Amino acid sequence: MRLNAEGIHPLPCEGTGPLRLLVARELCLFLHVDATAVPVRERPGFVMLAVRRAAPFDDPEADIVWCGSHAAVWYWSTRRVRELAGSLPARARFHAEASHRGAVPGDDQLELLDLSVPAALDGGPGAGIEARLWRNGHLVASRWWSHPPSDPAWQVFVRGSGLSSALPPPIATHAPLHERPLGGGTQIDALSGQLQAQWPLLATGLGCLVVAAFCWQLAGIARAYAENGKVEDRIGQLEKRLDAVITARNTADEAAATVESLLALRPPASQTRLLAEIAKITPPGDWSTMQWQQPGPETLEITLKGNGLDAAAIVNAWEQSPLLQDVTPATSNRPDELLIQAKLTPALGSP
Repeated sequence: MRLNAEGIHPLPCEGTGPLRLLVARELCLFLHVDATAVPVRERPGFVMLAVRRAAPFDDPEADIVWCGSHAAVWYWSTRRVRELAGSLPARARFHAEASHRGAVPGDDQLELLDLSVPAALDGGPGAGIEARLWRNGHLVASRWWSHPPSDPAWQVFVRGSGLSSALPPPIATHAPLHERPLGGGTQIDALSGQLQAQWPLLATGLGCLVVAAFCWQLAGIARAYAENGKVEDRIGQLEKRLDAVITARNTADEAAATVESLLALRPPASQTRLLAEIAKITPPGDWSTMQWQQPGPETLEITLKGNGLDAAAIVNAWEQSPLLQDVTPATSNRPDELLIQAKLTPALGSP
């Protein structure tokens, strides 16, 4: 097996069957879909409807891995992938490479997978790093980077997954390529490939069955029309639910952004605490506070008045305070006044 420059490579499999090609993780987007409230027979259509609504392109193709009633979906642009793959057999099928990497853990887990292929097999560059978040046996979040993520990139991923931004990334583990996808769901696919390989031998028998069932199919056409109306109504209901969920999510994101912007305006320490701290750390002497200003949430300017003010001693004392930093004295027009400027130490957890 050799990974080509376009990110498309074949999946080795047992027996005969159609060519199965893997789409590299870098070409895929990820989506988690909870289909618990959807009837089993309608879940594939429900997932594809969610994919079409989320995809930034108009020709999505997807590979779905079911974890109970939850779907982990990697999807890509059909047009782009087929252009990269070039000429292919008519029966070639595409799967997400990520669905054939790693394993389903037994409990909640945050993991980093090294998707690179050993040089002895590939001969080319690695395939990057994929982060995965598992909850209750469901893959709820996935993110890919070409190199180990930087601290800002990792914080964006964990915050978007509902985790603490202080959570460090785990150690990346090598994820070899498996013939079967996550959860071992390739049994049906393998059987389908074998049947397609034997299609010339089965064509005659299938033709006889089609003729025998023709009359029965005519009777079923009327029922199909009736069922079609029910399906369309169901799709309309699902679209309304999805619109409500999307609207609520957008509203929540806007509210969170507003809260963060307002919290950023808070000073690191209150005025009362600063007054007490200044009185405590300033060397004793004949001095008083003439003026107190905060030009910004994180800056402080204080004018002291007194005889024989020792600027060096005051600056040194203020520098020892955990609330102040970058303390500097400034010139004043009067010899008995001393202007001191300082920055407030950011509070813990501030960006």
